[in-house]
Amino acid sequence: MGGIEVAAVVIDEVFREFDRWRSELPQGVKAGLLEQDRPQGAGRAARLDVETDARLVHVTIWESGEVDLVVGDLLSGEALLNEHREITSQLGVRELLADVLGAVTG
Repeated sequence: MGGIEVAAVVIDEVFREFDRWRSELPQGVKAGLLEQDRPQGAGRAARLDVETDARLVHVTIWESGEVDLVVGDLLSGEALLNEHREITSQLGVRELLADVLGAVTG
């Protein structure tokens, strides 16, 4: 399986896992996932935004499997985390979503 095929599966996996994950969020946590509009040929990308009264998380996932994870503290205005990682599997997607939940509830 080539890299692009695996990565495209990762974006699809994020959308599949999101519905289950969102249904288990604590009360007061808002979450949205949208596919990003990209120039033709630029590849697929998705954006996950999660917010509570105190935290905001932005996650951008590209079809390459690369992910940017940014966590902000809404009370102080500070960035708590700005991380780049790669995911290549359903397990990686689940770990990412668990980290996002921990960032907004921890």
